[in-house]
Amino acid sequence: MDGYYNYTKESKGTVAKRRAVLLVPFVFFALAVTLIFLFLADVFVFSNPYWTAIYTEAVPQIEHGSTAYIGKVKTERPVEPQIADDDISVAPPVLAPALPEDSTTEEARFSYLDELPPLRENGYISSAAVGGFSLGELWATISVHGDELVQDIPVYQGDNSAILSQGVGHLYGSSFPGEGGVCVLPAHVSGRLGYFGNLADTDIYKAGTQIKLDTAYGVYVYEVVHTEILNYTDEKFVRKYGYENGKTVNYYDRLIKQFDADELLAMYTCYPAGTSFRTQRYFVIARRIYGYSWR
Repeated sequence: MDGYYNYTKESKGTVAKRRAVLLVPFVFFALAVTLIFLFLADVFVFSNPYWTAIYTEAVPQIEHGSTAYIGKVKTERPVEPQIADDDISVAPPVLAPALPEDSTTEEARFSYLDELPPLRENGYISSAAVGGFSLGELWATISVHGDELVQDIPVYQGDNSAILSQGVGHLYGSSFPGEGGVCVLPAHVSGRLGYFGNLADTDIYKAGTQIKLDTAYGVYVYEVVHTEILNYTDEKFVRKYGYENGKTVNYYDRLIKQFDADELLAMYTCYPAGTSFRTQRYFVIARRIYGYSWR
């Protein structure tokens, strides 16, 4: 009986070990699948400005940038525009703002340009005074005349969900004010995370509406030239490069030519407001009418 008992006990231990060994691959497989899912979610969902704007639930509040940064840069960095003495052709053209057709109202007569000093002919800002901005760093504030909800709203570098929970984001790869090209600013539309207010209100964002960006290196003013609703998969106003008919297309260059501008601002948010899952995006396109180029 002792021999039988020992044999039975040993067999149970062997079976338990065999089962444990068989479970190990499944555990590692499940862990690998989870890690791959989290990585893909971060790359294609949470870091994508289209998708991050869909989720309007509360996200963890984090500290990004410093509200004292803009003031620090303005006082320590030389922002006085330089005057080129060799070639006047390098100066950015000073564009006259195109007013709405109805210029008799108070809205039409308002202009941020009336509050700003005139641009010097052939002036520019040295790129050394601009510097770079790290992920999550505060580098500007944005105000829109006519929209009381968008006044001195912070603009941060980057466009992930944590940044969009703090304010307006700036899409990596798009231009900065004064650089030329297209500056893309995404933000949430409504609720606690809404920073573009009544973006889809055509009574506010009509042709000629002025948008002011007070950056760390100077003030820039844009005026609205176009608004459009697109499906979230249409990236012609967002990405610099796309693929059409078997060819690579530079969307930014095409927009610059389409609106006959040296520099454009593209603000966008989810549409329509008040729904939990939004598959459309509302875009406001504006051209620069004030601010020095930098080089």
